[in-house]
Amino acid sequence: MSLGPLMIDLRGTAIAADEREWLRSPLVGGVILFTRNFESLEQIRDLVTEIHAIRQPALLVTVDHEGGRVQRFREPFFRLPPLRTLGHLYDEDPDRAVRTAGAFGWLMAAELRAIGVDMSFTPCVDLDLGLSEIIGDRALHSDAFTVAKLA
Repeated sequence: MSLGPLMIDLRGTAIAADEREWLRSPLVGGVILFTRNFESLEQIRDLVTEIHAIRQPALLVTVDHEGGRVQRFREPFFRLPPLRTLGHLYDEDPDRAVRTAGAFGWLMAAELRAIGVDMSFTPCVDLDLGLSEIIGDRALHSDAFTVAKLA
């Protein structure tokens, strides 16, 4: 069986019986986790292991773990700052901002891989152009867009 095109989520910190059946569907390719799925380091590690064991090839386990208010997993994970802070740092010291973004990325990836998470949808590259209050601290402000060009 190959991985299907759908990414689905779970209601809570454990896989319910109906969710287990959904995960066995050939249409499903992975699971995206959110704060509601996190209770503790041990619990999330066990949940990821259980998701991976449901079928072969193993389903992808992902998370949108950007930092700030969109950091899905809490203690004992390192608390990442909102992405907007990297944009402000870039205004002051572009080289330091690029190094800091890289360090945050490596730290986040190492923590997530240690519990078996395959991929994070990070960073959110929404630009803070003063047009949206919904995105808020998830955004890199417009001057920081050149960070991507330097990488």
